[in-house]
Amino acid sequence: MNHALPKTSGTHPGGRTLCTVVVPLAAPGLASAALFAFLTSFDELVISLFLTNAATQTMPVRIWNSLHMQVEPTVAAVSAFLIGVTGVILGVDALLRRRRDG
Repeated sequence: MNHALPKTSGTHPGGRTLCTVVVPLAAPGLASAALFAFLTSFDELVISLFLTNAATQTMPVRIWNSLHMQVEPTVAAVSAFLIGVTGVILGVDALLRRRRDG
């Protein structure tokens, strides 16, 4: 085994390669994937309709039922909130990328 390789990649000799090299490099991709999965979960109405039962309702199913049966101001408030959260997340992401790059 080549013992110079861990030293050149910035790791410690105690075997902490995962924490010192892999996790910092993978963290932005993992954070972006988690945010994307969270935001697209609201768009999966068909899956939510099949997986929900009478006792529990996911937010997409509740919004669908509210729009289908009657129009409530709650749906507009939740929609505006989700649009705002998405905008804030995209703004923070752009700011962090700008700081990192330049």
